[in-house]
Amino acid sequence: MIRRRLPLLAAAACSVAALPVFAPSLGDLRPGSILAHIAAAGQVTPAMDRIPSDAAVTIAIKDMGKLKSGIESMAKALGVPAEAMGGMLQVDAVFNMQGLDAAGSAAIGIMSVDGDEPDAIAIVPVRDYAAFVKGLGGTGSGVEELKLEENPVFVKNIEGGFAAFSPKKELVEKFAGKPGNAKAHEAMMGAAGKSIAESRDVVIVANMSRMGDKVKEGLQGFKDGMGMAMMMAGGGGDLGFLDTFVDTFVRDASAGIIGANIAEDGLTLDFAAQFKEGTEYAGYFNAKGKASQLLAALPNQQILFAMAMDTSGPGMKTLMKNMEKFGQIMQPQADGGGPGMFPADWAKNSDGMAFQIGNSPAPMGGLFLNTVAYIKSSNPEAFQKGMKDSLKAVSGKTIQGITYTTTYQENVKAGERTADAWSMKMAADPEDPQAQMLNQVNFMLFGPNGLNGYAMKADGGLIMTYAKNADLLGQAVTASKGGDNMTADADIKAIAAKLPPGRTMEGYIGVKSLMDTVLGALGAMGMAPNIEIPENIPPIGMGATTDGGGIRMTVVIPTKVMTSIKAMAEAMDMGGGGDDEDNAGQLKF
Repeated sequence: MIRRRLPLLAAAACSVAALPVFAPSLGDLRPGSILAHIAAAGQVTPAMDRIPSDAAVTIAIKDMGKLKSGIESMAKALGVPAEAMGGMLQVDAVFNMQGLDAAGSAAIGIMSVDGDEPDAIAIVPVRDYAAFVKGLGGTGSGVEELKLEENPVFVKNIEGGFAAFSPKKELVEKFAGKPGNAKAHEAMMGAAGKSIAESRDVVIVANMSRMGDKVKEGLQGFKDGMGMAMMMAGGGGDLGFLDTFVDTFVRDASAGIIGANIAEDGLTLDFAAQFKEGTEYAGYFNAKGKASQLLAALPNQQILFAMAMDTSGPGMKTLMKNMEKFGQIMQPQADGGGPGMFPADWAKNSDGMAFQIGNSPAPMGGLFLNTVAYIKSSNPEAFQKGMKDSLKAVSGKTIQGITYTTTYQENVKAGERTADAWSMKMAADPEDPQAQMLNQVNFMLFGPNGLNGYAMKADGGLIMTYAKNADLLGQAVTASKGGDNMTADADIKAIAAKLPPGRTMEGYIGVKSLMDTVLGALGAMGMAPNIEIPENIPPIGMGATTDGGGIRMTVVIPTKVMTSIKAMAEAMDMGGGGDDEDNAGQLKF
């Protein structure tokens, strides 16, 4: 019911954020009403300036017409059928109403999220208030009740080219709507929020002093789910330490911010948290990063996934150190834990890492055959020694039903180069059903030879491959010396240009390679759908900045990614059901 009553544009802007705490707050925004056509957005706009900074949630748009145009352009690019866009006819009707300023800014202030009906008020831009309200059946005088799709809404003129709306009369009566709140909003949003507000059509700001309890509820659900998953996987389910994390996060955070741009070429989303000056969490996020330089140490090849993290900043080093407890729980190294894919102390002894899973020649029996990592360090020898000692310590041991057989050889021939060679085979206890599953997973990921590869010192760090792939090692060495690398790819460049500068983390999902891999796997099972994947599909990109006491994550999803996934889903008939006549025109297996 709440979903059905969400306003069209508010749903378009807010649903991309998918914050559960916001959904109930928007439940009073009814379709067809003026509230139904207000979304979210940009800088501290004139409309947002009129929302008190102590609102639990503030939603704003800097240009209603631009947002509407972006939604329509994306819908057209995605081939959304006309009947599915019927709601936009209501938007057009409102935009054509006399007196409305269709190019103005708008905002929603959710003053309280307590109770079943949160207190929400919307600010609408108008050129001529009297003409606008009279067009809706009002008189244009004082606080008056209007009927929008048979639902009551109260409205009044707040001067300066804006009208205030709410389903609750008392809110409209008490709402002053005076400008002068911009500085308080900016202080709460901080550097993270400001960077989003300056570049996005859509912005949603949650006041953490008002929303802390809701955030705790959401994170508690996440913690419970993670604990259950760990127990099912055979690990410990005690995540009590996360309670301290949640309490500290809520204590230190001043605002949570979401931003979005919706355009013909794709969707850009931002998720950020700003922390109060001088707090523990603000101290973690206090320096710009150089993740792109780490990615430049990886080969230029077709990827399934690539990611880089710069941990050179003092705040990030402290954060990584404080996360060791979490790492020990997720990947224990003593008293029953096996070694992981990286040296256990990589973060402690490095300034960052880049990791790339390249397109595999054998995705069903060696997904990681083209996988390589670059670890930036002034002491790469320490990593090699750490790997050697860790592998040697578990060789021949049986841990949690898994028997490890490992090797480490120094200075072996790797094509034209010399490197250390390592391997780790894991044999499951045939009597343990859960452990048996590991054999299948290992084969799928690493092939018949198990997890193995090369480790070699490189310019400024260490290169590791996850198969004895001498060609890949050579490409990585060339990249680390400034040669051909993944940041030279045209699609990567285009996506990177849309990410914020000074990135501490940067990653890419190779949609084309993933789709080819899925189709290849389905083909091996005789289930491949009749579809041709486009030759050029850009990746999904993501980047995080950690500066000014806040963290901001930006995700860029190109339209071609969405159209390609949509086509594949239709080809696979994921909707299912119905007879041939009902599904006429759909591609099938």
